[in-house]
Amino acid sequence: MLRFASELDIIFTKILDDSFDQSIFLIKDSPEDFEDDFPLSSRCFSTELVINVFKDLQKYNAKKGLWFLNDYHYVLIYESLKIFCDSRNQIVADLKGEPVYIIDHY
Repeated sequence: MLRFASELDIIFTKILDDSFDQSIFLIKDSPEDFEDDFPLSSRCFSTELVINVFKDLQKYNAKKGLWFLNDYHYVLIYESLKIFCDSRNQIVADLKGEPVYIIDHY
């Protein structure tokens, strides 16, 4: 699993994995939007590299053991989770409900 300050639960691990899947799909589907969707990460990663990093993060997230993250990983995870939460909140809003996930903007 990825190493954070505290132990992750199975639900958060699944949310991380789903957000990585969604990010990979978005980048592959619309590489021209990469800089808009990932304004901080796009300064450090190309679209090809970021897809590989997301796949690595998924692999390490599913494995036993601890994997240490660097600052670039944290920024990438932040932006991935932000997009994931925004898209889920939009689904809820379309159904006239309250937001489920909230991540402050940077």
